[in-house]
Amino acid sequence: MQSLFRAMDDMVFIFEGNGVFKDYVSAQTSNLLAPPEAFIGKRIDEIMPKEIAKSFMEAFKALDSGDKTQVVEYGLDIKDELNWFSAKLTKVLDMDEDVCDYVVVVRNVSVFKKNEALIRQMAYYDSLTGLYNRVMFYERLEELVSRSQRNKTKLAVLFLDLDNFKKINDTRGHHVGDRLLVQVGEKLKNTIRSNDVLARMGGDEFTLIISDVEDMKRVTIMAKRLLKIVSEPFELDGITTYISGSVGISVFPDDGIESSVLVKNSDLAMYKAKEKGKNRYQFFNALINEEIVKKFELEDKLYLAIKKEKMEVYYQPIIHSVSKQLS
Repeated sequence: MQSLFRAMDDMVFIFEGNGVFKDYVSAQTSNLLAPPEAFIGKRIDEIMPKEIAKSFMEAFKALDSGDKTQVVEYGLDIKDELNWFSAKLTKVLDMDEDVCDYVVVVRNVSVFKKNEALIRQMAYYDSLTGLYNRVMFYERLEELVSRSQRNKTKLAVLFLDLDNFKKINDTRGHHVGDRLLVQVGEKLKNTIRSNDVLARMGGDEFTLIISDVEDMKRVTIMAKRLLKIVSEPFELDGITTYISGSVGISVFPDDGIESSVLVKNSDLAMYKAKEKGKNRYQFFNALINEEIVKKFELEDKLYLAIKKEKMEVYYQPIIHSVSKQLS
């Protein structure tokens, strides 16, 4: 049996009922803070850091209360590198079911943790800028909307779109456009508060959540700050580049109580800002929604009319009223 245990990657430790280290079976001593022989006869709080020892003692108590197994996950700095471990604890009684030992099977899960962190990074963060992506943004927005509902507070969603970004991609290449997006993301990240939520939604679109809004003046100041940041010069391939941005703003609960509605309305307000000449911010209002809905309806009707050949083009000559010449 000893040979079997020593062939395993897991480390097996045995503790007495009072939490004193009793014995071990392990070939993986490189995963330990010190040689295991040095631990025998010592309590777990003499062996492990305080918080980790506390977790183990709580697990031992849970086993004494009737739980069949307990799992403790913890991290240890070993040889200047953080290692993660998962420990499965069980309680073993003697033949008379009187004296008990705790069997602790420990596995190094550092590789798993790293892979888990990598998967999370890919799932929730934008690969180009390192900011939250669309998925994570909506998760955080849902959380903050729920909190605002409970606390009866307001929050604002700011939707920033870079003006004429396509021109940079088309004239100087997508690699330059990507570097611009990275620089914009860095500047935005450095100007917001720690509890604000910043994300890149895709393309040249960025969103920001400001929670616990008591005064709309604060939202206005932030909108102006965003516009100022993106209007500052960017150095790209040795060329000083200037851009601008347009910001749309929606407020919970005034402009919607659902996350999707708040984002949609901030997006509509952003397009209104562009219509007004770009490089400005615009708060959402019902009139904006009505205007844009009518515009989209008209575009749809015109598209269908052209597709079904229900439109005809007539030549209307313009004749000068005095000379009677065709203009």
